[in-house]
Amino acid sequence: RLQGWRGTYAGDWLGWHERARKHFEGYARAQYTEPDFDTAAPDPDTHLARQKEEMGKSLFTEGYISRNPNRISSPHHYDMNLVLMDQMFWHIQWTGDLDFAREMWPVIRRHLAWEKQCFDGNGDGLYDSYASIWASDALQYSGGGVTHSSSYNYRGNLLAAEIAERIGEDPEPYRKEARRIRNAVNRDLWMPEKGWYGEYRDLLGLQRIHPMPAIWTIYHALDAGICDPFQAWQSLQY
Repeated sequence: RLQGWRGTYAGDWLGWHERARKHFEGYARAQYTEPDFDTAAPDPDTHLARQKEEMGKSLFTEGYISRNPNRISSPHHYDMNLVLMDQMFWHIQWTGDLDFAREMWPVIRRHLAWEKQCFDGNGDGLYDSYASIWASDALQYSGGGVTHSSSYNYRGNLLAAEIAERIGEDPEPYRKEARRIRNAVNRDLWMPEKGWYGEYRDLLGLQRIHPMPAIWTIYHALDAGICDPFQAWQSLQY
């Protein structure tokens, strides 16, 4: 019962749009609507490698989507929001269901605010990744700016702006954030001398870029459209 399993995309690929919608509605009911965001709370029981799994601490606040559908459940250490919401954005694109988009708008709004608060605390447009993709058990970014999670958030904000415009909400905050993310990724993570994105840039110390990205960094950047066609071609040569 981890809502970000990538298999959920298959509901729309197979024409099971109603099943997909039921899935998303179930997890919409699992999103925390309180309490307000609190500061980070690294857990000493995991040598500070994870956040303390306690409602009201850091990640486990308004916007967090818990692991069991149809009800609020206790915290769990993954950021499953990121992939689940990407699946929802694809579903809305695939079906064009604006009634569903209106129904999900509060969930989208809370999610994007939660991602920003938790993973771009310094406001530079680069998002950290905290156990948010299915390769994540071996990844540590330590607060740095990460290409794949920034790309997810770029696409999320871009599509939130489109949805907002179609349902009568204000699109401009989401357009602004999408531009900020795209500019930051291409300024701080693109390596023109190599022709590909770095995996991430350190938050502390010399803030060096890690120059050997994993395959998910390549395909998520292309999938999100954060790069131009020539950058995409260069990245695929890598």
